[in-house]
Amino acid sequence: MDTNLNTISIADMTDLLRREFEMVGQHLPSVATALFQKDERGLNSGEFALYEEFDTDTFASWKPQGTPTAKARAGVGYHKQAKVRRFGIEIDITDEMRKFNKKPEFISKATNLVNYAPDRIELDLTHRLTFASATSYVDRDGNTIDLTVGDGLALASSAHTLKYSSTTWSNIVSGAPTFGRTGLEAAELLAVTNIYNNFGEKRKMNFNTLFYTDNPTTENLVMELLQSTASISSGINSGVKNVYQAKYKTIKLPYLATNAQGQYDVAKKGYWGICASGSDAGAWQAYFPVWESPYMVDPMTTPSLVDGRSDIWTYGTRTSYDVAIVSGRGFIISLAS
Repeated sequence: MDTNLNTISIADMTDLLRREFEMVGQHLPSVATALFQKDERGLNSGEFALYEEFDTDTFASWKPQGTPTAKARAGVGYHKQAKVRRFGIEIDITDEMRKFNKKPEFISKATNLVNYAPDRIELDLTHRLTFASATSYVDRDGNTIDLTVGDGLALASSAHTLKYSSTTWSNIVSGAPTFGRTGLEAAELLAVTNIYNNFGEKRKMNFNTLFYTDNPTTENLVMELLQSTASISSGINSGVKNVYQAKYKTIKLPYLATNAQGQYDVAKKGYWGICASGSDAGAWQAYFPVWESPYMVDPMTTPSLVDGRSDIWTYGTRTSYDVAIVSGRGFIISLAS
């Protein structure tokens, strides 16, 4: 292991033995961005992005003859601020390793860091769900990340508040059931009974996405329930309609059951939930502002990455983004083990 590719610390590339090298596994797919509203901020747009709710009440009021008409209420709700966070990774390679190694394809793969930034984005976005019941966590770099939403509570809470009402609401499936029809119907009941505007009046959101871990048991149950052509609980399936067939988009999140380092966490293997993904008025208020999309830096395009005195070339990648979730409204999770 080394951050500097040289013929001393990685002698296997230049010694007398004939070896065959293979990369270990494949990078995990990037899928979590589909759950968030991506906001392309771009350069020279400042370090901050503010996301804020605006609300009105719902119903017309009775107007007796000859009396003034009641006035509608309107106001801003909760808000959440994002601040740009910049990420990168680099690796060095000596002139000797470039010229004398016997496996140029290894060096090509080792200096191609194109997956590092997207993989970090996937980890950070997914961990907003992984640690949804916490108000903060310490990420893999040792930084404390604020996970609160606009009301100051954790994303997943049984006592979310409203700006202009004493009503509270929950987006945690009671009892933390593992995935199945009963658990999904409990989540759907929350979706119709615990969605309010900031005045405590009932609202509707477009719950269109079902997310879950890559635990095979959970995945198979999801596929069985959503893809069967007839109700799986029916003894005789002929002519019985499966009401869940194609009802949700499904997203398998490979980092959902992991710790802050991105290592498997068995305690979270059963996590699943539903959310209202998209960018319309019925979507979950989860924002992914991007100041710099992932890009590569290399000695050919950036001369400063060439150390002419030490004959070392540096390859790297950069990206800048943050995450801001205004409300847990439109997000429901079961913290099943």
